[in-house]
Amino acid sequence: MNRLMIALLVSLTFAACGRSQTPTPAVTTGDADEHEHGGHETEEDVESTEIHDEIAAQSGIETGVVGPARIRETISLHGTIVPDPRRVFRLHARYPGIVRDVRGQIGSRVRKGELLAVVESDESLQRYNIVSPSDGVIVTRDANVGVHTGNDPLVTVVDLSTVWVELASFQHDLGKIKSGQPVLVEDVDGHLNADGRVDNVAAVGSAASQSMTVRVVLPNPDGHWRPGLFVTGEVVFREEEVPLAVRVAALQDMGGKTAIFEKVGERYVARPVTIGRRDRDFAEVMSGIGAGALYVTVNSFLVKADIEKSGASHDH
Repeated sequence: MNRLMIALLVSLTFAACGRSQTPTPAVTTGDADEHEHGGHETEEDVESTEIHDEIAAQSGIETGVVGPARIRETISLHGTIVPDPRRVFRLHARYPGIVRDVRGQIGSRVRKGELLAVVESDESLQRYNIVSPSDGVIVTRDANVGVHTGNDPLVTVVDLSTVWVELASFQHDLGKIKSGQPVLVEDVDGHLNADGRVDNVAAVGSAASQSMTVRVVLPNPDGHWRPGLFVTGEVVFREEEVPLAVRVAALQDMGGKTAIFEKVGERYVARPVTIGRRDRDFAEVMSGIGAGALYVTVNSFLVKADIEKSGASHDH
């Protein structure tokens, strides 16, 4: 069942609960002053709905506690996956001769020590083996039975258990990027992500693009990160803990104001909040709710839909 159907079912289930007609106190710790809740709410201003805990659990509504969190400031860079050049093996014939046997095709996975080709030397007429120096994948094969070997590699094997991410950084961002900084790497569809760290920033830039290459070494044991793929990298250049924060997924637009839903018993109250800094996960709360309040972190859109449904029914 998709989210829209869930929202509709939950909205119909909750509609009978109606809109709150009585003031609802906030659950906070510390002083409940105007900084925490704004000090301007009236009975008519408060928008809320009642959702029984059992129904909320069935609908996947989850809650968390307003409190401190680390906000990460990031730079978004774009780039590609490339093989680690230290793990690219171009295999040549040791002595000129005739290729007598070739094993494996482009794309074949090979193990360290596996036989790849047999060459008969022109001088001694003895045959010798060419084996893979590492686990990896055959990416080129220029050897065929009966062909005389030349200077070109017969087979190229690449170990993709570790890859490089090469991200392009422009000059105005270079002062913020340093080796060792965390990087979140994602594919362009957002389906695949991994954590890495800046390994180095290239000493020489590109005249064509006027950018510098930021390299991230990325473990790739399952082979999901394939060379040539476009990716983005979120480089964390500053982290700071803030005293009050909520999950970004909790934020909803309520009548043009940013709000979260505080859970008070089985009632969910819309609390307009002022947001400061934010990252992918957390948003700093400047005012509107206090530390220790319980708020909706997952599926907050269902609560919003029910409040709006209740409001529409009340207006009619």
